[in-house]
Amino acid sequence: MDYPVKKTDDQWREELTEFEYHVLRQAGTERAYTGELLEEDREGIFSCRGCGAELFRSNAKFDSHCGWPSFYEPQEGDAVELLEDRSHGMSRVEVRCKNCGSHLGHVFEDAPQTPTGDRYCINSVTITFTENTSLHAIWHQIVEGYVRDGGKRVASSVVYVSDGNQHIVIDPGMVANQAHILEPLAALGISPNQITDVVISHHHPDHTMNIGLFGNARVHSATSIYFGESWDDALPNREVSPGVRVIATPGHQPEDISVVIDGADSEGTLGIVVYTHEWWMKSGPEVDPYAADQNQLAESRKLIMDLNPSMIIPAHGPAFEPTKN
Repeated sequence: MDYPVKKTDDQWREELTEFEYHVLRQAGTERAYTGELLEEDREGIFSCRGCGAELFRSNAKFDSHCGWPSFYEPQEGDAVELLEDRSHGMSRVEVRCKNCGSHLGHVFEDAPQTPTGDRYCINSVTITFTENTSLHAIWHQIVEGYVRDGGKRVASSVVYVSDGNQHIVIDPGMVANQAHILEPLAALGISPNQITDVVISHHHPDHTMNIGLFGNARVHSATSIYFGESWDDALPNREVSPGVRVIATPGHQPEDISVVIDGADSEGTLGIVVYTHEWWMKSGPEVDPYAADQNQLAESRKLIMDLNPSMIIPAHGPAFEPTKN
């Protein structure tokens, strides 16, 4: 393959140590449990030692107990290429940097505990690590919800969040056509199988009807996380990804959670954004006819406003800038 970064063999040998050259350019392997990045757990980016291309993010790294740094997914885009490898009498899938063609390791389909089921087994010597605490989530409201005809026609607001290697959909509920969810995702280059997490604000069908579109995702509710056949208890106040967390905001329903996104919109504007059903839309309603406890609703609204959000995404309307009133 013709790679964007082209170097002669002499240049590679001059720039790399003998061992780095052996692994990166001759497809060697470092001994298990010897790599310096095996236990690296800070937030940041792992890049190709050969050319500097970004390959993996820290939130896709997991402990596979195999002795080499393991990731369940590469960086978005064309970061790596996969090639059939029949060396040493084995049938494996080799992972190379798609920018310079350097050998990185192999990928195996033996990690069912991860969102993708994959284990990218990478030699530490082939990558470098750069700490980055400023990585942020990016959100898109892909469906603007509504309540029409006296409640006979309803659509849920649906939000997509990209946070490193996590792809999150919030409240994939009732819409006039599933294409209203799938087509905006496709325009962003995201397929349903890439969604790693779904968050539901509560269990009403108008906010849950299309969860089945995302069969590879963990599903987060107020008190549980569902994945495959697993059903695990969870606290209502918890992190979903580095830039996304859920908080308990009982009001519309007792089990309501709201989603707090610390990140940027599609134009790069940073701020705290809250997806919530404590407002149906910008206009309210001031009194939620389904709320069992209006005082509880008021307390949850105050909790959200105390976060000083730059935007609120209501469950049945377009995002709006909140005011103190």
